[in-house]
Formats: sequence, structure tokens, C-alpha cells
Amino acid sequence: FRAPVGRAGGRRVGYYPAACREPAAPPQIHVPADPDAPAPCEPLPSPGGWRIETPRLLLRAPQPGDWQPLAAAVLTDAEVMRHVHGGGALDPAAALRFCATALDADGTGRRPGVVIEKETGAVVGFAGPMACAALGADDVEIGFVLARSAWGKGYATELGRAQLDYAFAALGCRRVLALAAPANAGSIATLRRLGMEFVGCVDAPGRGPRNVYAAYRR
Repeated sequence: FRAPVGRAGGRRVGYYPAACREPAAPPQIHVPADPDAPAPCEPLPSPGGWRIETPRLLLRAPQPGDWQPLAAAVLTDAEVMRHVHGGGALDPAAALRFCATALDADGTGRRPGVVIEKETGAVVGFAGPMACAALGADDVEIGFVLARSAWGKGYATELGRAQLDYAFAALGCRRVLALAAPANAGSIATLRRLGMEFVGCVDAPGRGPRNVYAAYRR
């Protein structure tokens, strides 16, 4: 994939210098989306029963037995959830609601699933594609949230590459986005390693200021 610097599909996006900044990036301005431009993702059939495998990880639709270990290792851990959505740990009831509403229990292949560490069989996070309108179009966003036990192993980069391949090949995307809190240096470093480029900042509803990164299908 290719990722042009400072632009999203040839269009600059909103920039909020007081809240959200990428070092050395040029100032950004807002230009409305072109209604005649082709959609970043084509409406392909849903890849039901989806799974994404990497050498060390399996990303799949969640199953009922995943909720408790995901809540224990990820959703109720304040440090893990510090930059996720509104920030902060979820209480058990909120964690259950998150699992039921935010994850891909229906197996559509278009919402996040759970991350399984192959060596141990443990649930170590959630990741996967989701709808994103940050640039004013029907884009797909990728992301990853990993338990502390999965930090420092290169899993985020491994998952990111696999998600980009999936979004371009299975979902028919021409552009794929990723959003990161400006203070989330680890995720930002991972997105740079994936070749994604900063294109601007948005104030994402329910999430706050977010740096926006993009990659384009070759």
C-alpha cells in the first residue's frame, strides 16, 4: 500500500493544533469531501465466518466464552484502556455491554473481533476493522488493543499488517484509516512502522482528539 503524506485521498482534513498534533506535519485545513468521488471501500459481500491469522496470533469473531477473559485482561485494566474510546477501565457491567455491542458477535467481518495468542490459546485483546467517518466518507478503520501480557512482542505490528491486507483484499478498500490518541506514542509508532501516514486530526465523538493515519491500496 502507499500512504501520501499530509493528505487523505488528495484532500486535507481538519487540524486542531491545541489538542492534537503530529510533529513536523504541515498545518492542515478542512476541505469538504467530494460527493462524486468513489467510495474508499466497495460494498462487497460480508465475509461471514471471518478469521485473520498471523504466525503467532488469530483474530476471529468473538464467542461467548471470550467475554470473561477479555474483560479481565483488557477491558477492566485502566492502563490498557487509557487511550481507548473515552479512556479508563470499564466496570464489569460496562465491559459486558461493550462486548455485546462493539465486537463482531454476528461474524460480519466488519467489526472488531478477539485476538487469540496461538501458543497459549489465551484471549489477549481485541482488534479488527470498523466503520469510520473521520474523513467524511465511508472508510474502514483498523486498530488493536492488547493485554499487558502481550506488550513488547511486536503483536500490534503483526496485527496491523494483517488487518491492512484483510481490508484491502477482503473488504475491497482503497483507503484504510487508523485513529490514535495524540499521547499514545506506542500506537503511533506502530502505525508509522506499518507505513501509514499522518493526514490530520479530528475530534472523534466519544473518543476525543485523534490523530488520523491513512494507507492506500497499491
